[in-house]
Amino acid sequence: MSVVAEVTVPARSVAMAETLAAAPETVVEIERVVAHPDGRLTPYFWVHGDLDAFEAALGDDPTVDEATRLDTHESEALYRAEWPVGVESVANAVVETGGTLVSATGQRGNWELRIRFEDPGQLPSFSTYCERHDVDYGVQRVYRSEEAGAPDRFGVTEKQREALVAARDAGFYEVPPAATMAEVADDLGISQQALSKRLRRGHGNLVGDVFDAPEPTEGEPTTNS
Repeated sequence: MSVVAEVTVPARSVAMAETLAAAPETVVEIERVVAHPDGRLTPYFWVHGDLDAFEAALGDDPTVDEATRLDTHESEALYRAEWPVGVESVANAVVETGGTLVSATGQRGNWELRIRFEDPGQLPSFSTYCERHDVDYGVQRVYRSEEAGAPDRFGVTEKQREALVAARDAGFYEVPPAATMAEVADDLGISQQALSKRLRRGHGNLVGDVFDAPEPTEGEPTTNS
């Protein structure tokens, strides 16, 4: 049974410490991290807030290489970057110990991470890796994946599921749409930006879970629902 660890770390233990310090009002949300055979890590992340201040600081940050803005929506933008080889961080610890970074949010000098380990035995390995490489971290909570607050069997959290279902019920996914994002957000009592984030993450988790799932072995039944 997989477990989920909620971890808080200082920015220097992930990346972008100087950027977050120079642009304290911005919020960075890592969408996914791609590991390359040569040890490079390529993060894809959304930034909310003052994009000009963020990019000005990012250009001078030694923990980030080749940052590129991929998409922009109002006051948020999607970036792709590279973390230099040899810079130890909690992201390396996640990759090296077989964990999956479910979510990562950076603001005001700290990162809040949610990491899923398919095997509970991977958690001690994660801790050992961090200690050996002087990576600071603090575990706030560890729970089994089926407990409250954990992603469900499709990798979707309860808040993401609530947003996805509300959007579906309101007709947001119909062509043409029967409801706008603003209307769905009002129904849920949250901001349009918060709804956009939940839908985006929910869609990403669903696609990742469904299309990254192993193919059924010969003789196993398949479903076509």
